[in-house]
Amino acid sequence: MHRDGMWPPLPQRDSDAFTGKIAKISFLILLNSLQAGLQLWTSSTESPSLRKSEGLLFDQTVNFMDNSICIDHWTNEYIWQPSDIHLAKLRYRQGHFLRRVGGPSLTIAYIFIEQELRLLSDNPMLLKERQLILE
Repeated sequence: MHRDGMWPPLPQRDSDAFTGKIAKISFLILLNSLQAGLQLWTSSTESPSLRKSEGLLFDQTVNFMDNSICIDHWTNEYIWQPSDIHLAKLRYRQGHFLRRVGGPSLTIAYIFIEQELRLLSDNPMLLKERQLILE
């Protein structure tokens, strides 16, 4: 709906409240799909090319989520911001995924985890992921 002609009139009905609800629902659905995709990707025994396509899908989903928290994405001059917990879950999943990819991605994975540790300094999952990246 967001990409076609059905979207523009919808936010006008209840303005920011409606847009915020849609943005949150969209973000949470995509956050859950990342978790499911990550579980599938890490347990996959398929060919490397399939794993690569799964990685591309993961990246595309993250890009959409990052764009969804930019000004003007949902409506003109509107910005939606996820909670610190939801943003931490997104960055954790990105960091976890990039750690699994390995190589130069480890540096980016570490940056994501460190950013979220500034918000949630005592989160055990983030602390464990940072240790795994450092190893």
